[in-house]
Amino acid sequence: MAVLLRLTSIGVLLVLTACGGGGGSVTTVPPPTTYSIGGTVSNMATGLQIILTNNGGDSLTVGANGNFVFKTMVTSNGTYSVSIATQPTGQTCSVTGGSGTASANVTSVQVNCAAPAAQYVYLTNQNVNTISQYSIAANGSLTPLNPATVSTGPDPQNVTIDPTNHYVYVATFTDSTITEYVIGADGTLTADTLAQIVELPGSYPWGISVSHAAPHLFVVDYGNMTILPYVIGPSGHLQGAIAPAPTGRTPWWSVVSPNGANLYVANNDDSTISQYLIAADASLVQLNPPTVATGKAPRGVTVDPSGHHAYVANFDDNTVSMYNITANGALSTLSPNTVSTGGTQPAFLRFDPTGHHLYVTNFTNGDVGSVAHFTVDANGILTAATPFTIATGKGPSMIQLDRTGRFAYVPNARDDTISQYSVAADGSLTPLGTPTLATGHAPIDLEMTY
Repeated sequence: MAVLLRLTSIGVLLVLTACGGGGGSVTTVPPPTTYSIGGTVSNMATGLQIILTNNGGDSLTVGANGNFVFKTMVTSNGTYSVSIATQPTGQTCSVTGGSGTASANVTSVQVNCAAPAAQYVYLTNQNVNTISQYSIAANGSLTPLNPATVSTGPDPQNVTIDPTNHYVYVATFTDSTITEYVIGADGTLTADTLAQIVELPGSYPWGISVSHAAPHLFVVDYGNMTILPYVIGPSGHLQGAIAPAPTGRTPWWSVVSPNGANLYVANNDDSTISQYLIAADASLVQLNPPTVATGKAPRGVTVDPSGHHAYVANFDDNTVSMYNITANGALSTLSPNTVSTGGTQPAFLRFDPTGHHLYVTNFTNGDVGSVAHFTVDANGILTAATPFTIATGKGPSMIQLDRTGRFAYVPNARDDTISQYSVAADGSLTPLGTPTLATGHAPIDLEMTY
């Protein structure tokens, strides 16, 4: 037995020796040298974010000024190419030194953001026939311009701005006119009396909507229950002589789809939405069917920034109706079709720039009202956010967000104030340090330059 073990050991030794196990060296290939790619973001406004990519991938979200580094390393002498996938909302940034060959860690890529253009706010004061005009400070608070107001015709209602941010249009209810104002370099308005449009007798212009895809403007003719189309011509002058289109009973508000192809009008008294195709000359063609049902007494109507879904605030049953927008622009109901607004008398809706958050004002019989906050899923369904509502002043008439989506403003028609809020990353609203600002009597509608 001892002899057998000895022979076996010798055999194992011979095999190991033959296989190189007798102390020969093993060559190890070192890993390739890699380098990081990074740089600096500067002049991006507080609270915004930018999405960068390297070599078409390796997406990196940067939420503040300062240094950044991509997660994926680049091999020695490998190429890199940094680009901007998504700009900060309301700002334009550019990349310098963004491409090259990596022979060391790269820290020299510069992403510089241009200062955002000044934003101006215009607010109609219904009972004193004026427009208040403001600038937006860096902290979101509104500062009156000089002069603080400009005169309008009697009973100003809706105010809107053309897509170039050069002209403001105001509907005055009792004299049936649309007046154009020119926006000056300092944001102040000057009425262009040559551009004044006198509507048909008894038309009572109410809401105004503009297309951001074509020079088209549409006026809700409350008295005659029609929509009046216009082309925005040279110097912002409105060119009419386009046949009006019929609406349902008591048309209240209208909205143009983001692609400029369709117009939707909320009809308060018959609880419907009228839906149209917009022709190249701004004329309107009713879709089939011409109307779809809503909840009771629809007031506000809006379309999400993607153009895939539409929403209506139903004033008398305290809900929002939800719709899918089909290929030709016709609306089909989502399931569920409605959600509660967590308050009473919802009158107006507004999306944030991302389309992920929807805000609805609850008028509350002119008493202290609220804003309801919803998140929006990929299918367009609304879900109550946490917190769901936040208090406003008395009789909130609408809500508007600035172009960055960081600040929100609510005119309160019954206590002559504007509520001012900051908007967090999760869409929640927080009153600013100065939570309200005095306005003229009965502030109704607010619009701002973008």
